[in-house]
This record gives sequence, structure tokens and C-alpha cells, in this order.
Amino acid sequence: MSPRQGHPHQWSFDNLDHALLMRAVGRYTQCRWILLYVKRWLEAPAQREDGTLVPRTKGTPQGGVASPLLANIFLHLAFDDWMCKTHPGVPFERYADDIVAHCKTEEQAKQLLERIQRRLELCRLEVHPQKTKIVYCKDSDRRRTDIPQVLDAISQDFGLVSVRGRSTCRSTSSAECRAVGG
Repeated sequence: MSPRQGHPHQWSFDNLDHALLMRAVGRYTQCRWILLYVKRWLEAPAQREDGTLVPRTKGTPQGGVASPLLANIFLHLAFDDWMCKTHPGVPFERYADDIVAHCKTEEQAKQLLERIQRRLELCRLEVHPQKTKIVYCKDSDRRRTDIPQVLDAISQDFGLVSVRGRSTCRSTSSAECRAVGG
């Protein structure tokens, strides 16, 4: 296996636990007004088309301008810091709620996936079963064909491309190419 294996994890802003999220926000500010308004905003009921109000007990309002910011605060503490402390030798990227972790072997990728699943459960989140997978970045030195070789994550498609005459695993989107792995 190569150092360019990865697997994305996806969860929804709809599932963020309010108490844990407020604890995370509290790590960055003790200003009672900010905490009060974030709490009120999180708990504001959603209104259906027929006008009925639905209480909100978890998650951030869909389409809310602060939802990505709050999710990033939460995931920075719940995931990014945890990865840096517990798996310092595993490079990863996170864009919003998409993550790619770069493992050296298939076994390492499987073990890491299990550990990530346990970590997210502690944070009252879970990986998206249809969008979570281990992929293999095949190139001229790595020739396996029994594992998926294309990954759609971080708003990019990753797969085999040729760069200066050498095949490598990179973003295959029309946006700027960025290597997956090291």
C-alpha cells in the first residue's frame, strides 16, 4: 500500500449536539453575550411551510450563516486536535465535514477508520456509511486493482493523473491539482 491511501468521513451539521457545541464555543470565548446568542440561535425552532414551529434539539440551522463556522469550531476540537494528538504520523485534510486521512497500508487505514468511528461516537457523531471508504492511489509503482481508486471528497475528485510524465494520485477536478498524500 502507499502513503496515499485515504478515506473520507462525512456527517451532517444537523447532528451536532448542542451541549458539546456550546462547550466547544466556550473554549474560544467566555463572553456571556456571545454564548447567549449562539445558544438562542441554535435552539430557535424551525418553521415549516404550513407555519408550525418544530423545536430544534440538535444541529445547526440549515443554510444558517454561522453553521459552517460553528461546525468548524466543533470539528477542530473534536477531530483535528484529536488526530494531531493520537495519530501525529497520519497526515489528513478536513474541509468542512469532509476528511481525507493518508495511510501507508490498508491495515493502517482500517484501524484508523475504526478509531475515528469510536472517536466520533464519543462526540455523538458518526461516519456516513455510503460516503466512507478506503481508496488506493495507484501509480506506476503501485498496481493493485481490487480496491476503489477514485475518491470524491473535499469537493474534489481524487484519482490517478499524470504530472510531468509521472503518474500520481491527485485531484482530478478542473480546479488546481493538489497531491493527496506526501
